[in-house]
Amino acid sequence: MADVYAAAREGDARAVRRALVIMRSSPNYVTEGGWTPVHVAAKNGFKEVLTELLRAGADKDTGTQVGSTPLYIAAEYGQLEIMNTLIENECELDKKKADGWSALHIAAFKNHKEILAALLKAKAYQNIYIQDGTTPLYLAAQEGNQESVKLLLDAEAQHGVRIKSDGYTPLHIAAQNGHTSTIQLLLDAGADFEAKTKDGKTCMYIAVQQGHVSVVDLLLKVGADGNAQKQNLWSPLHIAAQQGHTEVMQVLIDAQVLLDVQIEDGSTPLCIAVQMGHEEAIRALLHAGASKEVVKKGKFGVWSGWTPLHIAAEQGRDVVVKILLDYNPNMAAILENGFTPLHVASEAGHTEVVTTFLEAGACMDAQGKVQSLPTILLLDTSERLANLPRRNQVSLQLLQNRMLGGSARRLGQGAGIA
Repeated sequence: MADVYAAAREGDARAVRRALVIMRSSPNYVTEGGWTPVHVAAKNGFKEVLTELLRAGADKDTGTQVGSTPLYIAAEYGQLEIMNTLIENECELDKKKADGWSALHIAAFKNHKEILAALLKAKAYQNIYIQDGTTPLYLAAQEGNQESVKLLLDAEAQHGVRIKSDGYTPLHIAAQNGHTSTIQLLLDAGADFEAKTKDGKTCMYIAVQQGHVSVVDLLLKVGADGNAQKQNLWSPLHIAAQQGHTEVMQVLIDAQVLLDVQIEDGSTPLCIAVQMGHEEAIRALLHAGASKEVVKKGKFGVWSGWTPLHIAAEQGRDVVVKILLDYNPNMAAILENGFTPLHVASEAGHTEVVTTFLEAGACMDAQGKVQSLPTILLLDTSERLANLPRRNQVSLQLLQNRMLGGSARRLGQGAGIA
């Protein structure tokens, strides 16, 4: 029985005929993996072998162990002549593998456009879906296969079918993967660019999250909402700030999106950029006019007056602090506990940031919090002290006198403090 399989594998039509007629081999011989001679002929494009097998009564729709039919295999390997022969012999067009994929799915996924066209012409179901809702159009959009997308749309494939688990449509997945031309095809077909996934993401939000500048620009041009917020109130500008996608952020800024929109805890995009330490994003937002004074909630949802400068100070981001200071923020802004950004940095032990504030003229004893300054500053060199503004030199000397007695007094004298 294996003779016919071996002959098929070699593409020897005469040997196949001899095995079938003289040796009376079965055309449906099955290997341990579930492969038959028809599967082998389909994979390798052996049309004459396939014809002999079908003439002898081979099962044209049999599946391998994973359910791959000869039609599926022909579609997977781009064997157009085999495909046409199977279609002419009225094979089952929409039979699925064990994982739910059909011949149309694999053709769309691999962008075998001639195969796809043949299947659609033969009336394969254009909206056939896997159990989770994945259609051939979704797979073509996912891969950016423009030719396949166009063929499916021309065949009236539905562009609004969603994946059950996350609510993604073909447009969402194309936006995620940055396939701008595919997105244009879907938009031209009427795809809804404001449709939201289960967690509230629009195509705009997804494109921003992935940093796809051209997709963001296209969506804005067709009227997508650059301010659309997720269920947690995050806007596209928030996610651009979090990811540090400065080019995308600039596209949004140029489209005049809201700069100071707040999420549940009060954070603006600037707060997020500061928290993440994305320096260029911070500069872009500040240059565009983002508020430096907006306050956000503290822990457990309590409004506590945190500004971007407080956030940078608490995290010890000295470069970010300096960027913010270039835009003249309120260094005296206080939290509910009376702490200024200087005191927040001091409390966290960020000596470099404390020094930056002192050199910028931040008031040491605002709200009576001078005692929170780190002891390490009191033991610093006279050269550093000499760079401080006069009022901070005086405040530091008073604190030194209080904490270190005579040794501190001598340090102050070395710094030239009167």
